[in-house]
Amino acid sequence: MYEKGRRSGLCVGVLLLSLLVFSASAEARTYHVTQNGGGDKGGGDWSNALDEGGFRNKLKESEADDVFWVARGIYRPSGEKDRNASFILKEGVKLYGGFKGDETSLESRRPEVDVTVLTGDLDGDDKRDGNGATPKAEDIVGENSYTVVRSSGCTAAAVLDGFTVCGGIGEEGKVKNYAGGMHNVKSSPTITRCVFSGNKAVRYMGSGGGMCNDNGSNPVISHCTFSGNVSLPVSCAGGMCNSYSSPTVTRCTFSGNSGYAGGMLNDGGNPVITHCVFSENEAGSGRAHGGGMHNASGKPVIFHCSFSGNRTAIAFSSGGGMYNAEKSEAVVTYCTFSKNEAIKGYGGGMYNKGTSRPTIAYCTFSENDAGDGSGGGMYNDDRSTPTVSCCVFSGNKANGANGKGGGMFNQGRSEPTVVNCTFSGNSAEEGEAPYGGLGGGVYNKENSKPAIVNCTFFGNRVSGKGGGGGIYNGERSSPSVINCILWNNGTEMTDANHVNLTLKNCVIQGWTEGGAGVTSADPKLEGLKDNGGPTQTHALPSGSIAVNAGTLEGLPANIRDLVSVDQRGYKRTDAKPDIGAYEFMQQPVPVPTKFAVQVSWNAGGSVKHKGAAVTSPFKTEVASGDGLTFDITANPGFVIGTLTDNGSDVKDAAGKSGYRYALDNVTAAHTLLVTFRASAPVVPMKFIVQVSWNAGGSVKHKGAAVISPFKTEVASGDSLAFDVTANPGFVIGTLTDNGSDVNDAAGKSGYRYALDNVTAAHTLLVSFKTSASNPPESSDPKPNEPQKPDPEKPAPSPSPSPAPNQPLPPESSDVPPSATLPDIPISPERWVAEVVPESGKPGTLRFTLTTSIEAQQPITFFSSRMRDIVEGTLRTELSLGGQKASLALAVAESDAALGGSPRRYGLKLTGNVLEGNLSNTAITALQYRLEGDSKIHSVSLPEAGIPISKMQRNQSPQQNKSGGGGCEAGLGFSALIALSAFVIRRGR
Repeated sequence: MYEKGRRSGLCVGVLLLSLLVFSASAEARTYHVTQNGGGDKGGGDWSNALDEGGFRNKLKESEADDVFWVARGIYRPSGEKDRNASFILKEGVKLYGGFKGDETSLESRRPEVDVTVLTGDLDGDDKRDGNGATPKAEDIVGENSYTVVRSSGCTAAAVLDGFTVCGGIGEEGKVKNYAGGMHNVKSSPTITRCVFSGNKAVRYMGSGGGMCNDNGSNPVISHCTFSGNVSLPVSCAGGMCNSYSSPTVTRCTFSGNSGYAGGMLNDGGNPVITHCVFSENEAGSGRAHGGGMHNASGKPVIFHCSFSGNRTAIAFSSGGGMYNAEKSEAVVTYCTFSKNEAIKGYGGGMYNKGTSRPTIAYCTFSENDAGDGSGGGMYNDDRSTPTVSCCVFSGNKANGANGKGGGMFNQGRSEPTVVNCTFSGNSAEEGEAPYGGLGGGVYNKENSKPAIVNCTFFGNRVSGKGGGGGIYNGERSSPSVINCILWNNGTEMTDANHVNLTLKNCVIQGWTEGGAGVTSADPKLEGLKDNGGPTQTHALPSGSIAVNAGTLEGLPANIRDLVSVDQRGYKRTDAKPDIGAYEFMQQPVPVPTKFAVQVSWNAGGSVKHKGAAVTSPFKTEVASGDGLTFDITANPGFVIGTLTDNGSDVKDAAGKSGYRYALDNVTAAHTLLVTFRASAPVVPMKFIVQVSWNAGGSVKHKGAAVISPFKTEVASGDSLAFDVTANPGFVIGTLTDNGSDVNDAAGKSGYRYALDNVTAAHTLLVSFKTSASNPPESSDPKPNEPQKPDPEKPAPSPSPSPAPNQPLPPESSDVPPSATLPDIPISPERWVAEVVPESGKPGTLRFTLTTSIEAQQPITFFSSRMRDIVEGTLRTELSLGGQKASLALAVAESDAALGGSPRRYGLKLTGNVLEGNLSNTAITALQYRLEGDSKIHSVSLPEAGIPISKMQRNQSPQQNKSGGGGCEAGLGFSALIALSAFVIRRGR
């Protein structure tokens, strides 16, 4: 009925007297979902599909490797208008949308036609399109879900594919909602062919209307659209916010989003954004910056992307296309910035702020506009040090009273390096009366120190009586202009007072003011066009005065490297470079350009480069035409799930444990993405051996005494031995190995138990008993001395709880005939819950669940399991008489012998839960073992488990404070009570 697959896991339970290691497998399930369901609504096939409610429930219960095929329709995260509810994407669970409802393969679906909507529109009153999606944030009406989809702690094995995610409001609920559409926290799922539209983020810094990747999230996102999303507060993005995260975003479109940053905000981390389109986004609220993209810090890589029609909408905002803030080290290559606008602001195409160090190469800045501002193409501000090479600035404008720097504006101690660039047809219009615009090509303001080398300025203009059609050097600026052509710009270059100009080997029309190697002869430039390479250039003819007239003298090494090629990327082969951005050559030879190659992968394997292990993400460079290889190795229990190169699958790698991927004759950048997935169960290389014993003897391992319980590991096939020695007056009562008696050990005072050729886990249990021929001294305790164990009865062993979040041991039904089952509460009313915010972890709660257990026989082991909690945080503690059970059992034994009263244990479960998951959190399994019983027993719980939300509440002072967040809101706890202390009745 279900599509076949396999799922395996290693379930480890830590017991009081034993440790069981085993592996279990279950069949992976594929659930079919339609909006109204069908047949038995079990999800086994399309005719029996889950309905909307069934989809929500099965998703909550889902486990790794479960798959959901979801047909077109509208699906909400709650049927009860719970605004805190979200679709939770779990590790290893795969959600696929875009089905019509009769497909038999993933390849047959069409998400763009059969639109599958995950919406926060709980009331159904948003303004929807024909598919039921909310197109724009302004179309949200009424009370919607805060966040539509969430994930936490996922790897690339978690998949969201083929959905439209819309209608999330992003306001404050039980948790801080940093996104309306999707919020990933320390999570790196695979997200593809999805649309994020009509979502909001309206409260917190670092939020994203469409998506927020937070706190080390590195999702792989491809072929997605982010449109019509909005963020309102400072430091938020309309489309996507990446906060100290490094997603890989490939072939995605960001359009019509608005916020402090319109399309995307990168704050920390090293995201890789390739082949993406940013269009018609707007930075519009609270002195916003970065209509298309805002890079606050970190080292984002932006490759082959286009930024068009983006803008800043209010005065003093900057970076219509892109904004690089302090500490940003963005690498922007092969990108186009066209028709972006900074209205009454700065930097129509790009703005680089203090201490930013972006690298911009092979980019085109065309028809960008600083409306009533400066820097039509680019604005470099306070202490920024961008490196701009092999770019063209054409048709950019700086308008209005502040019309300065049509192509580029440099001010305030900025020190840009501008090499091999063309400035053509840029303009600075209007300007301060009565002068008009200043710096049609470039404006250098006071204290700026640009290095402008091998650049061509042609046909730039200023209006009115303005100056510096090509370059304007303001007061106290210190520009270096070397190997440049300035021609047909009106006034080619104008210097204000106190300018410290370095001028060498230039061609400047009508120039009479000196300079080493400067000439005013006609360079005979051709028109701006495609002369090869990624950007347009003005070509030089063979007879130009500029050919072989440049110099390398005095240039620092970094600029010499940049000058070694021309704007097209062709190698300058002559001893002297040509003047300008174009190098004349009879047969152009492309330079052996270096291309970036980046590899990223999830947990589950490793990658080697040149024989050495590297860490993800790994980045290197390779010269054009050269090759390189990567050795990809899956860890034990894993295989390669996918290997993609620039978005294309390398199909013969899937399913292999090792793979060598070779790139030969590299002529472009490569982004490799590797996912590892769990394979079929494998035999462990090491096995755990544990020994436990009661008072009355000792155990040595490798000649050294050890303490009970003792645990060690042994490699498969190896051996080990234990020396078991009884104390005076005692002999070995029993020695069992995995429940089987070692008969020849009984009655001996010393015994060596050897394990040869170990191929499985072993649990050894030793009990020492009184020797009839040599009884110990009186067991009556002396005054002020600890009570000794009853010599007729072995003292129980300690009772540790299992390791956090490990699966429970298998249950058994062999209850000793004389055993009376303990009274373990399964009704939530018999439990007490205390829930408080976890210190230092916003959005996370700390829970403490307590109850009492009555048992006639000693409980020697207890464990638990819960759903929807933070992985690795669950702790189970059993107490007796106010002490841990292992410390109190001996006293309880003697008391029980005297009085015969049942033992009253205290049970406490503690852990962490995300605020948004609290309403779904429940105890799903309880297991125990009684003294004298070698097997584990499971408590029969209700199908829904024991929910925290229905438990009695122990109100703490911290919870009484105002603004208790999720602890105070909507839990539905009943009467507030306090749990009494657990006591042991003692006979005297």
